[in-house]
Amino acid sequence: MTLGDFFPTIANPEEFAEMVKSELTRRGENRILNYDEPRFALIVVNESGEPEQMFGLNAMFDEFNTAPSSERYIVVERYCGFFLGVNRNTLPESFSDAKKRLMIIIRHRYLFQVMQLRLALEQGITAVPADELPSEQEIPHIIVGEQFAAGLSYDFPDAMIQITGRQLEKWGVSFDDALAAALHNLENQSEKPLVEAVPGVYISNWQDGYDASRVLLTDMLLKSAVKGAPVVMLPSSENLVMTGSDDLDGLASVLNVIEPMADKPRSMVSVPLVYRGGEWIPFELQNDHPLYERFRVLKVSATARSYADQRSVVQDWLKNIGEGAFVTPFLATQRLDGSVSSCAIWTDGPIGYIPRADAVVFTGAAGTENQEVVACGTWEKVLEVVGGLLKPTPFFPELYRTERFPSATELAQIGMGVSNLK
Repeated sequence: MTLGDFFPTIANPEEFAEMVKSELTRRGENRILNYDEPRFALIVVNESGEPEQMFGLNAMFDEFNTAPSSERYIVVERYCGFFLGVNRNTLPESFSDAKKRLMIIIRHRYLFQVMQLRLALEQGITAVPADELPSEQEIPHIIVGEQFAAGLSYDFPDAMIQITGRQLEKWGVSFDDALAAALHNLENQSEKPLVEAVPGVYISNWQDGYDASRVLLTDMLLKSAVKGAPVVMLPSSENLVMTGSDDLDGLASVLNVIEPMADKPRSMVSVPLVYRGGEWIPFELQNDHPLYERFRVLKVSATARSYADQRSVVQDWLKNIGEGAFVTPFLATQRLDGSVSSCAIWTDGPIGYIPRADAVVFTGAAGTENQEVVACGTWEKVLEVVGGLLKPTPFFPELYRTERFPSATELAQIGMGVSNLK
């Protein structure tokens, strides 16, 4: 019998939290751990009962329930080990002592904002306007190809600690200087070249947790010969796959590698990036490209996951600053022919927030007998008719604050004609 056999699939989040709590205690965690059901997290509290740290369980729960039974203990062991490792290690007091172990981490862009909001919630920050984000708890990062972001971490042998703006202030160093040091360290750990898996397709082989971060080492990547402009996908922090924009077989091979990884926990599968004009930008295919639909499915699926992860923390944040507005979910559907489309629901009622989608569906007031669909139009059509009612916000993925529900005349102008949601 393997260790994993002691960890059956647990559908009840509370039971899972108790199991993780017991595992942490067994491995030496002696602080008080309380279960926070709304945030699905274990909260470390001090002797006065005040919260000191949060251990989110969502990612571990998802990965645990999708792993084979023989590997479930490994999942719990890895997450608990990381949590304990972070708490048993302390950052150096000076930047001169820290800079040799600084590294760059690539994640979905929205995750940096989610972490920023969660830090602010833990600190009880409320004096921020609804159209701004808390800057005091900023997690410094740069945008990479619109969909990703690169931040800083300190690399311990058994853990990694994210570097915050406060830590940089403590060290007395700018983010740019710290990023330069981390990039230098990454270059020093990247002597091995990419491996050509099949003709024209290259994969990373460092397996040190920073493979995706090498997307910033463009000089190194450009040494690999590809057809057209370099195109990369970053399915996880430990994977980077590259081919050429004009290599149809190469792009298909990349998809064959990436598609099975899209629904795995901790997946970073999203839009591919192409290197043009000295920077990484989203790689957009024309509608008639043979691989258009396959790449679009990955994009819409990734967008749906991003909005789902964003939604609860944004609602918590809005409630925390005194604006209990509802954030509409992003809905994605797949047709029988494999194509996909997305929509957002704009409901008649109080001020809310809606995601950007292919189409917007307008309905009557929630909870009423006449909550039928009263209009439905493409995003472009909605902007044309009632764009003034949608106020941009700083959230990513994009959320728009609805100023009021459209009038009957405006709804009639939008109509019910959604013929193409691609």
